[in-house]
Amino acid sequence: MQASFHDTRLLIIDEYSMLGCTSLHYLNERCKEVICNDRLFGGLVALFSGDPMQLDTIGDTPLYGKPKPTEAIAGSLIYRNRKNVIQLVIDNRTLEGEHEHKRLLRHLGFGGIDYNDWNYLSKRQPSYNVQEDMKDFVHLYPTKAEAARTNMERLSNLNSYIC
Repeated sequence: MQASFHDTRLLIIDEYSMLGCTSLHYLNERCKEVICNDRLFGGLVALFSGDPMQLDTIGDTPLYGKPKPTEAIAGSLIYRNRKNVIQLVIDNRTLEGEHEHKRLLRHLGFGGIDYNDWNYLSKRQPSYNVQEDMKDFVHLYPTKAEAARTNMERLSNLNSYIC
């Protein structure tokens, strides 16, 4: 593995908001091992790209959060001590004139939506029959009892015996 990273100088971490403090710490440690260098990320230049207002990490402390385990604290320190930040201000994901959508994304990024956002979302209903299209999807239920009830209901609707 070390041979394949011999000429590597740049580490690009895309969608970094999904990377948590503990994961960042372990990524840093692994880079040090692979590159054989004790400097941050093994001496690689680390480029974090993505929108910090998008999805948070799952099962880990977000980079902007208050970490508790030692590994998470180390990852948080790496993130908080980054040297250069280039903020891109032009949104190329939405089309010109989609002001309502841009406003919704901004509100979601800051942790909430208002009545206007709710109205906007309720107008964007799918044009297909959701219940019909989802009938064969895997469903997750909060309790075993609810899953058992649904399974029995679906089995009885088959109108046939199961061997």
